[in-house]
Amino acid sequence: MKYENVILELMSRIQNLEESIKKLDQRLAFYETGDEVIKDNNYGCINKSKYTRTDARNRAIEIIQNLFPDFKVEKAKRSDGSGIKIVNMETNDIRLIKLYHSKSVLNRSGGYEYGYHFVRLEELSKINPKFCLFSIIDIQGRWHFLIFNTADVFDYYEKKKYENYELQLYFSIQGDRAFELRGEEDENVTEHLENWKILC
Repeated sequence: MKYENVILELMSRIQNLEESIKKLDQRLAFYETGDEVIKDNNYGCINKSKYTRTDARNRAIEIIQNLFPDFKVEKAKRSDGSGIKIVNMETNDIRLIKLYHSKSVLNRSGGYEYGYHFVRLEELSKINPKFCLFSIIDIQGRWHFLIFNTADVFDYYEKKKYENYELQLYFSIQGDRAFELRGEEDENVTEHLENWKILC
């Protein structure tokens, strides 16, 4: 009789694990193929084929060019990280921007969205851009950008004591405020939200 209860409990746990793995497989397939929108009781995310890293870069270039007409703004070379290159035409000062892009995912409770960005600091050191630009496309299809000095990204790594010289950042835009969600407490990063003036 005791063994029957144990077996039933184990079977129930196995079924729960299988359901969790199925959901994780669906989410992984979303990020690998980008072909469908996944919505279930726990997760939701946006995916439309037009929302790509290239589109994020083009949108950012358009914004920078409109804000700073004296800058020459273009796609950076692959050797420079394939981000954005801006040139101040008056001073001939060249600045590189490393671009990271993410679509939004709803948290389990559906209370807020977040974008996931993975930063390899060794790669960032080799490219040595002046800025890091994190783009997020939200579930309503709106663009959001957070701009950091690259030095601030390395400082953030040191402060959070991440391992493997990598950063996994979960940015959440909530109204007119922005938060990074990976630490023990949410970090307010609103000062970096749409902070285009840092580029000049």
